[in-house]
Amino acid sequence: MAKWKSWWRQILRCFLVPLVFLAVAMPTADAADAWYVGATPIFRHVELPGDIVPTAMLQDREGLIWIASQTGLASWDGYHFHGYVANPGVPGSLPSSCVNALHEDREGRLWVGTDSGGLARLDKATGIFWTLGAGPQGLSSPSVFALAADGADGLWVGTAAGLDRLNFATGKVRHQAEGGIPPGLPARRVNALLVDRYGNLWVGTAEGVYVLRTVAQAFQPVPTAGITQGAVEVWKLAEDGAGRVWVGTQANGAFVIEPGTTTARQVRDSERTDGKGVETYWVSAIIDAGDAQVWLGTWSQGIVQVDTQTWTTRRLRHDPGLLGSLAKDDVPALLRDRSGLVWAVGPNLFDSIDPTQRAISTWYGNDGYLLGGTQAGVTAMLVRPDDSVWLGGSNGGVEIVLPNRERGRLLAAQDGVSRMTLPKAAVYSMAEGPNGSVYIGTAKGLYRTRDGARSVERMEFPGRPPTALVRAIRLIGDRLWIGGTNGLSYVDLSAQGAAAQSVPGLESADIMTVSGLEDGSLWVGTSTGLVRYWPATRRLERPWPEDPERVGLPGSRVTSVVQDRRGRLWVAFYGAGVRVVEPGARGAAVRVHRVGHEQGLRNNAANALLLDAQGNAWVSTDSGILRIDSNTLTTTLLQEADGVGLLPYWTLSAGATPEGDLLFGGSGLTVVHPGEFHPSPYKAPIVLTDQDGRPISPSGITLGASQRTVQVTFALLDYTSPERTRYAYRLAGLEDAWTDSPADLRIAHYTNVPPGNYTLQVRASNRAGEWSASANLPIRVVPAWYETIFFRVIMAALLLALFGMLMQVRTRLLRGRAAALETLIAQRTQELQQRSDELVRRTAELQASEQRLEQLAYFDGLTGLANRRHFNDDLQHLVEQARRGTDFALVLVDLDRFKPINDAYGHDAGDAVLKAVGSRLRLTTREVDLVSRLGGDEFAVLLSQPGDREAVAAVCERIIAMFAQPIPYRSLSLEVRASIGVAQCPQDARDATALYKAADVALYAAKEAGRGAWRWAGAPFEVDGSSR
Repeated sequence: MAKWKSWWRQILRCFLVPLVFLAVAMPTADAADAWYVGATPIFRHVELPGDIVPTAMLQDREGLIWIASQTGLASWDGYHFHGYVANPGVPGSLPSSCVNALHEDREGRLWVGTDSGGLARLDKATGIFWTLGAGPQGLSSPSVFALAADGADGLWVGTAAGLDRLNFATGKVRHQAEGGIPPGLPARRVNALLVDRYGNLWVGTAEGVYVLRTVAQAFQPVPTAGITQGAVEVWKLAEDGAGRVWVGTQANGAFVIEPGTTTARQVRDSERTDGKGVETYWVSAIIDAGDAQVWLGTWSQGIVQVDTQTWTTRRLRHDPGLLGSLAKDDVPALLRDRSGLVWAVGPNLFDSIDPTQRAISTWYGNDGYLLGGTQAGVTAMLVRPDDSVWLGGSNGGVEIVLPNRERGRLLAAQDGVSRMTLPKAAVYSMAEGPNGSVYIGTAKGLYRTRDGARSVERMEFPGRPPTALVRAIRLIGDRLWIGGTNGLSYVDLSAQGAAAQSVPGLESADIMTVSGLEDGSLWVGTSTGLVRYWPATRRLERPWPEDPERVGLPGSRVTSVVQDRRGRLWVAFYGAGVRVVEPGARGAAVRVHRVGHEQGLRNNAANALLLDAQGNAWVSTDSGILRIDSNTLTTTLLQEADGVGLLPYWTLSAGATPEGDLLFGGSGLTVVHPGEFHPSPYKAPIVLTDQDGRPISPSGITLGASQRTVQVTFALLDYTSPERTRYAYRLAGLEDAWTDSPADLRIAHYTNVPPGNYTLQVRASNRAGEWSASANLPIRVVPAWYETIFFRVIMAALLLALFGMLMQVRTRLLRGRAAALETLIAQRTQELQQRSDELVRRTAELQASEQRLEQLAYFDGLTGLANRRHFNDDLQHLVEQARRGTDFALVLVDLDRFKPINDAYGHDAGDAVLKAVGSRLRLTTREVDLVSRLGGDEFAVLLSQPGDREAVAAVCERIIAMFAQPIPYRSLSLEVRASIGVAQCPQDARDATALYKAADVALYAAKEAGRGAWRWAGAPFEVDGSSR
């Protein structure tokens, strides 16, 4: 016996040990799936006209959506609502404005059940309704509440008096009260009808559900478990993908009838156990949303999701704090269109959502809110080794999301005890620290967790202000790198009481990101570009600078620096897009690729960038989430229609989980599941309508002799994001080129079309940029009698005869005129030669005059330098170039004590000094720089793309040195000095007026410093030619 026990222990050990190892070593699928569980569905809202109060919806075979309303009937193509209302004075109009039910038969005809006008059928081509009212030869009641197809090419009609049956072939109606319907059904109001996949007819009444099975001769009541038969008032019937029949009631929620069963089971609320949840709702709409989800539309309670695998429920309700939530909680109708979108409609409600898309999840936390409220943004995040996610808030504090994606602790922010708690200031960065601690960078200092992240302490290092803003943290080895608005510094944690050491050259830089490389160097992202720093040698380098002739790294705010497995460096900039630095093969030069506004990154606003497992880049932007293909660098923008519910996003707020999910912070989290990203395979049709909104027959249009104008409206019936659809059209046979048309102008209009046969071709590009096949509409223009071939042949013969006679007369006249013409030509030739010589002389004089006028208008008459007008034009031009990424410097030069020279030696001496100064300023500057005399003894120099500040300083030093040399005048040697003010654009100002003012203030400061000096704009200390 002991031997058997030992043998079983060995077997169990062999199996259990590997299983335990796998359970610990492998991340569970629940961690990834939990993002879906906690996600908030994002609805896309469409503004519904106030006069439409929906009661039912239908999508016809052409793809148009039809809306039954208490005020009429409307169709919608994604852009425009076309309405039909009751007008008793107009034959063929809708018989009643209150519409309860819609149905499309096998022939594509639209049937409309009204509240008081009986049954109507719409001719879509003409907009005319055929009406069937109540009476002996008509319906049993004028109030129609439900419609369903009859397998025998007819229509089941549910009225206030019971069930009727319309035969399409004969037009006759059989009434329940007259025995024309199988027995067993009460002759009372019918609210809902359903013909299931097996041909069974289900009828919902105020007394419950009845079914007429295909093999039965009479209706049978369907028992409702736990509720007395006849106590359930049914309002909706639907069938899901598994063949279940769902029953929506007025006060008892929803019931389910499983295939092969005869009893309706009530749907239980998994979020409430008191029986007062879904069990008491008025369920007015039911739809199979796919992925084993059935949605229930209710009055006043929003939508209830039912998972048919676990039979758990979840509510989707309006939340004023969440823009993407359901717009209203009254949902009388639901529709799932052919693209997979689910539509929820009701009073002031017309929302859509793709319930099956899994590439994007919007996460506000399990209770709908992160960080204590909807106004708190996720400004920073850290994915820890245990797969927990730490979220830093814009108002302070850190929320910890556990690996199972449940809410964990909240490190709350509290002012007044800033040394031991986080301050009420934005959290900008987080990084792993020693012994499981976490460094937290805030707008008011650096903090570190302790006691297993139960509390925090402020980190204070000598040499660094304790409350300085911290935007970047990185622990590399024993060095803690800290970046913010006061530059980059590091602390050697291995030394007790070590002070913070600033990085030379980056003391005043605004640091955005810090990341380490294998060779020990650092990538440092700043607000003015990317810098590489070698700590061992303290060398700084700005690699691959961009210039107008070459794509490189711009001097813009860096938001992300990531290296992929191919060795490429991805750098995101806010305001300059994304750059991909590709290393050269075998020593070749690197190549830098730009992904910007032209490539689909709108306004070049890249807030954060992450790479997925396949190397594709995902970028949070101000317009949505942008996917960049790693191989082609083509982009795909995901927006509200794709589940993106947060805009805008915070810069630098991003992280990746071990499961490969990508997180981006905004007013919550956008969770990207890259493996679930698949472009929609749905190919939407294009519908063509006339100017009155009626569909045009595919057979085409024929225009008579007096009709030469063609106007066709078109729409791609892709409702996911119609505003992003682009169109193109052409009239083949009349033109070859396509005419582009935006989404808000979808009209092809042609006038004076000549007789002939044409084809109007319309194509559309959906939100993914894929062009559809063209929709073709034949158009024939009938010629008038004078445009027929016979008439044209007769006219051609007459014209030929007349032409021959005219040619003979013309020949005789020409011969007589030829001789006189030759004499006249000789005379005129001589006169023209004389006039030509005179014209050449006057042209030369005019050009000389124009050159003198230009010289007087743009150049100073004394020095020959550019005048103030020339200076202002060039200054404005350079400011506009600076807005596109270049820079320049403005140097204002004012002569010191020039007036005494004028007073002592006369204006001739002053003019000589001004000419000498102008000549010397030309010698001290480059040809591309502009030297101007602004007036009197004021000069200005515009240094175009001077390089770094040291280059500008060198120019100022040369100018100061130039003034140290006396100016000879006759037998005199005149001493002149100058004061200089310098301002750079865009560093000191971004427009011409502010830049000139900044330089002028610097000039004034130079004069105050003792003259003969120069000053930077905004400099707190004096800088002059003596390096003061």
